[in-house]
Amino acid sequence: HRAYALAGPRYLTAADGADFDFERRRACYDAACCYALTGQTDEAFRCLERAVRQYGYNRLATLTTDTDLTSLRTDPRWQPLLAGMN
Repeated sequence: HRAYALAGPRYLTAADGADFDFERRRACYDAACCYALTGQTDEAFRCLERAVRQYGYNRLATLTTDTDLTSLRTDPRWQPLLAGMN
């Protein structure tokens, strides 16, 4: 878990320094995975929201099958996040 805890903020730094939205959305998504894996649910949702709303992440199949995000799927914020992707 320690490596994931260290990686989350680094992915966000990478997102802030990226030149293209596809790089930003991927870095935010990866940060969300790290935060979810370390039990930082609020931060994971903030990163996913940023990836989806700000940078256009739209891979619904990935979101719904990625085991890194399993802990988020029972949270009340999960369904609205998915609904907002349409």
